[in-house]
Amino acid sequence: MLRQLYEAAARFANEEGWLPPFYKRKSPKWVIEVHDGKAKVHGPYNKNEFRAVLAPDRQRSGTAVANKPFLGMDKAIFVFQSPKNSPFWNLMIDAAKSTEDKELGSIVEFGSSKAFDKAIEEIKDKVGDDDLVGFRLWGNNRFHFENRNNQEFWLQYLSDELALNEKGQCSITGNRWKLVKTIPQEIVVMGQKCQISSFNKPAFTSFGKEQTANASISVEAIAKAIQSLQYLANHPRHHAVLARGDTKGGKDPLRNYFAIFWLQRKETNQIGGEEFNMDDVLASPLRDTVEIEEVDEQENDRYAPPVDLQQLDQLLKAPWTGREIYGELPENNFQLAILSANKGRLVMRDWISVSVSRLQQNLVRFYSALKIISPWGDSKRVFPIPLLVKTVQSEPSVDAFDPREGGLFKKRRNVDAHHSDLVRSFVRSAYLGYRPDPGILAGAVQRFRNPKTLGSDTEIHVLAGIIKLILTYNRKEAVTMQTLDPSRNARAYFCGQILAILEEAQRRAADNPLNTTLVDRAYGAASMSPKSMLPALIRTLEMGHLPKIRKKWRAGYDELRQSIEGICKKIDEAGGYPVTLSLQDQAEFALGFYCQRAEFRKHKE
Repeated sequence: MLRQLYEAAARFANEEGWLPPFYKRKSPKWVIEVHDGKAKVHGPYNKNEFRAVLAPDRQRSGTAVANKPFLGMDKAIFVFQSPKNSPFWNLMIDAAKSTEDKELGSIVEFGSSKAFDKAIEEIKDKVGDDDLVGFRLWGNNRFHFENRNNQEFWLQYLSDELALNEKGQCSITGNRWKLVKTIPQEIVVMGQKCQISSFNKPAFTSFGKEQTANASISVEAIAKAIQSLQYLANHPRHHAVLARGDTKGGKDPLRNYFAIFWLQRKETNQIGGEEFNMDDVLASPLRDTVEIEEVDEQENDRYAPPVDLQQLDQLLKAPWTGREIYGELPENNFQLAILSANKGRLVMRDWISVSVSRLQQNLVRFYSALKIISPWGDSKRVFPIPLLVKTVQSEPSVDAFDPREGGLFKKRRNVDAHHSDLVRSFVRSAYLGYRPDPGILAGAVQRFRNPKTLGSDTEIHVLAGIIKLILTYNRKEAVTMQTLDPSRNARAYFCGQILAILEEAQRRAADNPLNTTLVDRAYGAASMSPKSMLPALIRTLEMGHLPKIRKKWRAGYDELRQSIEGICKKIDEAGGYPVTLSLQDQAEFALGFYCQRAEFRKHKE
């Protein structure tokens, strides 16, 4: 991953939002403008009252924080120290001599004057120790450290301070450069600061080397890798949150999954006469719909809205052309890293590098298996991976049925796959063409039979898609089972259809709209042991519901009668009602029920 991030710098270095090495955006609380040995103090500024400034940055912690100053803008407690013994002012003096920057020289000269002491005296009661204070020339909108010369000085300064004395082979580039012993800047992942590389156990060290010296990383290489990671993590086109670790007991950072992604080379494609950025196209499965809307509101001027998943479904059907313009260059690769942050350390959950042509094939296979008709039969849809992960998480308590006991009971069951397994399985299935983990099926089936789920159109739609994904991935049924499949020859599928027909009959027989139906109380038992429930429910249909329907005008008596008789005949020919259903058969039951119900709803006025 670090090598790919290092190489990505060549693509993004000229893009808006790219930061100089070991810089970050900061907002000063106070600005001191210097002119002819005098000063004018501006502030205090609230967070959004002053522009975010590109300012030098480095990691500093422990007892020696004062000895790790920032160039040109730092906390008041360090800036207001006497220049004679101040690390901040010593750094400013070194920078002024090295760069011969006249602006910086004027500020250094002011720092050693009585005017500096006077300016401090006037505001010291208003300034907090941690307030960020920056210096610039009077009337100048830019700060001296925003100049190219000072940026280069800052990089060289940190390189000299943090590099080992001897050169070595960089594990990222393979070149013999100065190696870094401590990485000078942190990465922020979902609000947590963390090191891009760290060693926290003696077993991880070797040959007496400590910290990052074990990793053999050069200063130049790690600087570019951090720049790329910062850019990708900040740019809405190149990152997405796949799962969040918010739990009832608090936040679990290891359950946060943050994805960064990019193409090795920028690429666009003409599809259907419209030009698309391929970064957007290939990343669309990773984007949560809610977060897309938030990005649109915040970035509506700088960033075009990402490709909608339904658009992607159409784009996957079209041939992707235009890559021949690269001539002899190798095929473009899509890079994807899934990250978490834990106690100051970066955790890499997964790393994927895949060619664009192979990725197109994998996405077609994935979304063909995931796609399914909506609960109202009006459209076929696919879903983003964050929604799949969120939806498949099981409820802590569900209605279950034990044929040995002959009834329903409440049972606490944990079939909730860990976030890591879910995220990894869905992402690898979509991007690498791996078969989805069959273990996901247990959680999806359990959630599906929960009465709350059965009454939620959105949740049941997503769960039906997940169940279908597991059952039909890379099979011809991926297409035929997107709607009700009359050619399906599976007893469990037929039994699910029967339950949907019984529910529809109950609704048509009722004089008023029903708040609950027989499905709410019978689905769990019927989906586990059809023989124990369905015959009794069919007798209720024949004796209670069908006679009422027959008396109603245009209530579909003949339709329901023929449907139930036709499916019952198929079940008899296949060996009768199953006594119990395996997990896979329960999934078949769910799809039969879901698609039959959608078929009824599609024809409602």
